[in-house]
Amino acid sequence: MPDYLVMLTHPGVPPHRPDLKQSCICAIQRNISLEKGLVRNAHVRVTALHRRFVERRTGLCKYRVSSL
Repeated sequence: MPDYLVMLTHPGVPPHRPDLKQSCICAIQRNISLEKGLVRNAHVRVTALHRRFVERRTGLCKYRVSSL
């Protein structure tokens, strides 16, 4: 199944294309994997860019928030 953002097209809006750079910090926009910490609003650092995937590092926050 293709990504939802890729499927969206509107007149006058350029096609979706991520503009990432190595060592930039990004926020995850949807839950991908709870086990790996890839959840909504989690901050990750891009460590390497490849053609079809991005390597990342999680756990950037100094303080952890525990769930109730």
